Amino acid sequence: MVSISKAKPHALNEGRRVLCVDDAQAGLFLRTSILENCGYEVTAVTDARKAAESFQPGSQELAVLDYQMPEMTGAELAGYLRRKSPGLKIILFTGAIHVPQNELKYIDLVIHKLQGVDTLLAAMESLLTPAGEPTTTCPAGQV
Repeated sequence: MVSISKAKPHALNEGRRVLCVDDAQAGLFLRTSILENCGYEVTAVTDARKAAESFQPGSQELAVLDYQMPEMTGAELAGYLRRKSPGLKIILFTGAIHVPQNELKYIDLVIHKLQGVDTLLAAMESLLTPAGEPTTTCPAGQV
């Protein structure tokens, strides 16, 4: 069980902007709370199409996307976001059993939701930390 408190945000992540898109509101709320407690500035959206329409290039450093969503998959959204913002890092955080390989063109990493939020946090740190700099992951169980 993950305990969420309003602890001081993890300093390493302060100011890092993340877009989270998932149609499952409860999971998105929990993920958003954990990321905010780890210092991230999170924009949470439950509708992939609305996320695409409101996205501004340069407004986010990383996107965490679900795969199976109504109207637009996470892979389709990733393609749209990457074309608008080529430097954007994208993680597909999904409960899907299978994601076709040909849909991963714009995805930097795929993490199954069963791997947990700690795996997601470590992956985010890895993608956002410049080569050669140390990473300090904020464990989800300690926020």
